[in-house]
Amino acid sequence: MKLISLHTLKLYMTLLTFLLSGCQGLTSFYFFPESGYRITPDKLNLDYQPVTLTSSDNITLKNWWLSAQPNQQTGEVLGTILFLHGNAENISTHIHSIAWLPRQGYNVFMLDYRGFGHSEGEPKLPGIFRDIDAAAAWLHTQKSVQNRPLYLLGQSIGGTLGVTWISQSNHQDAFSAVVLDAPFASWPEIARHAMSRQWQTWAVLPATYFIPSQWDAEQHIKQLKKPLMVIHSPEDQVIPFAQARTIYKNCTSTKQWLEVKGPHGATFRQKESREAFLQFLNHHRS
Repeated sequence: MKLISLHTLKLYMTLLTFLLSGCQGLTSFYFFPESGYRITPDKLNLDYQPVTLTSSDNITLKNWWLSAQPNQQTGEVLGTILFLHGNAENISTHIHSIAWLPRQGYNVFMLDYRGFGHSEGEPKLPGIFRDIDAAAAWLHTQKSVQNRPLYLLGQSIGGTLGVTWISQSNHQDAFSAVVLDAPFASWPEIARHAMSRQWQTWAVLPATYFIPSQWDAEQHIKQLKKPLMVIHSPEDQVIPFAQARTIYKNCTSTKQWLEVKGPHGATFRQKESREAFLQFLNHHRS
């Protein structure tokens, strides 16, 4: 018989606690941080520097800045990408999704949310939005970022966090475009999806109807004014394809849909996906 996974067990126990005591700390069950680094950028021959930030509520955040190499064709630095990773582990494992970008001429700032990697605190909302705020504020002070395009790239839960954050942030005007790779539209709905996949958690499915929806990307995307690319694969078994389609449908700004192949998190393993992504960035350089 297939045993219940540790992640699913955590989901089960958190939702059970929710049923007994209300919604205090509810959002913590979406995040599965890992404290230690598995790799550092220098092991991938990337030029980088650690960046320490402090959020508005005094949480210390430990992050990485990956320096761009001059673009092979133009010989210039093309822009900067603020990268928001998925819900598990930390920047040391998610680096493989974006390690190719510095060689294409882009600086990459990798934010580790509170509770992830070497960052302090516990991963909860709305605190993580303060972490993204701190990253954006720091980027605005950097000469290598100023007067060049700035993009937001969020993968999985990072896409959901990113679009909610930027849609209500006073930093929105500083960005040239937004890219969401396999985001989900609704926190309650993605919890129901996770619970329904394990028979052991069916009993607590009703609890998901009490999950707060004020941070749902499907609502906040309507306030996005910047060009948007949404990427998703119909083969993704983690985030339902319809979730990303809902975000795309609700967006009223300039938008582009990119359907890719493969499992969750595999978008940039494919040459075609990388090329389409770079073309989108180049097209929206203002």
